[in-house]
Amino acid sequence: MTAGLPLDSTTSAFSKGAGAILGLPLFFEVGLVMMVPIIFVMARRSNQPIVRTAIPALAGVTTSAGIVAPVVTGLSAMHNSLLALSIGAGSVCFCHVNDAGFWMVREYFGLALKQTVFVWSILQTIVSVVGPALTLVLWGVLI
Repeated sequence: MTAGLPLDSTTSAFSKGAGAILGLPLFFEVGLVMMVPIIFVMARRSNQPIVRTAIPALAGVTTSAGIVAPVVTGLSAMHNSLLALSIGAGSVCFCHVNDAGFWMVREYFGLALKQTVFVWSILQTIVSVVGPALTLVLWGVLI
């Protein structure tokens, strides 16, 4: 069920043009155009319909943009770059089996799955703590 409607009728409505008409003004925004391949891959890997994958993804992007936009309004380009680095470094905490690096480390070092989870958890936790901390230091130095 989607908002009180069966999923089949919701998917049918979007496939018959309602989604295209409602989403056309948003489609040509750069962020959304960049999200299209990611949404297709997420839908393909999860064996879910694209609508079921795209709507939550776009809701998350819209919400994040609404929260971050007022914060970065008066910042310089250097500070925007530091903010992006901090967000990127902090976002890698606890990303395990869905990360290609996890499987490359496992195969390259010949580790068991349990060992890889342990090593990868420590590594990613260090990156997600030290990365934002270093960007905070750079932020203070560059002011």
